Amino acid sequence: TQGYTPYIETVIAASILHGFALATGWYAAKVMGFNRREQIGVAISGSQKTLMVGLQVCIDCGVSILPMVLYHISQLLIDTFLADWWARQSQKTEKENEP
Repeated sequence: TQGYTPYIETVIAASILHGFALATGWYAAKVMGFNRREQIGVAISGSQKTLMVGLQVCIDCGVSILPMVLYHISQLLIDTFLADWWARQSQKTEKENEP
């Protein structure tokens, strides 16, 4: 019996894939000269995938929807923490730049 190992591996793979997409969006926006706020927007929106479209593709192809659902959950969790962290960093920077 494999236990929970395949599920844990799927969560880890989904999180790594999301992190890669997030970083790619961030650095692509940076290379194109976008400001920090726009880089954050590109990073988050570029890494987001539409759950309903992904589910339909899984159903049409006859494959498990579990990886797609786990990817979506990892997006929500990772991006929530990142958005909070980026907001705190922006507030800190704004306070340091006040006269």
